[in-house]
Amino acid sequence: MPASYPGVASAICQVIEHLGQRRYWGNMTDVLVALLAQPAYQAIACRLPPDKIAAAGDRLLIAQPLPGFLLDEEEFSLASPLLAAILDSEVNGKTIRTILDGG
Repeated sequence: MPASYPGVASAICQVIEHLGQRRYWGNMTDVLVALLAQPAYQAIACRLPPDKIAAAGDRLLIAQPLPGFLLDEEEFSLASPLLAAILDSEVNGKTIRTILDGG
């Protein structure tokens, strides 16, 4: 495997993580339990003690946007076409780039 592949894979993972910016970040079990605090999930939440839901939320962080990718020149040249294709892809009428920019 070329030495630049791990850096490119890391950048792709960052794109995925950025899609969840300003939302819960952490252990998936805690994320799912903490989401039960939302009104839409009251029918499920009533099956767990409220302190368990609160404790799950306390163990989580809120994902923050990052200003860019840490790629060296070789990694950037390899990742650039792939990242451009991903960022220009549309989901529900918005490009991934727009979503990541907060729109």
